[in-house]
Parts: sequence; C-alpha cells; structure tokens
Amino acid sequence: MPRPSRAFLFEPATLSQQLVRARARIRDAGSRFFVPKPEDLPERLEAVLDAIYAAFGHGWD
Repeated sequence: MPRPSRAFLFEPATLSQQLVRARARIRDAGSRFFVPKPEDLPERLEAVLDAIYAAFGHGWD
C-alpha cells in the first residue's frame, strides 16, 4: 500500500509531525473550516488540482 507521505517526499513520521503542528497553528489562530459556495468551486478546483498534480509529479520523479 503506498504511503501518502511519499507524494510529499517526506518520511511518514516527518509528515505526521508537520500535520500535528499545522493543526495546532490552525486551532490556535481560531481559523474555521467552511465549505465553499457552489459557484466558487470551479475557480477553487483548479488550484487544488494544480497542487495535487505538483505533489504527485514530484513524488513520481
């Protein structure tokens, strides 16, 4: 089974620690998650797909 961390070129423990720290920063900043409005999705989807493509492309190389 592939490890998601490989797509980001990090060891699993490193990626895990980065996620823990990021969650703490988000929590401490009081940031809130929200689902974008349907009319905003097409604009936002392109950026998300670009990020996924870049992450997996670097992992593939």
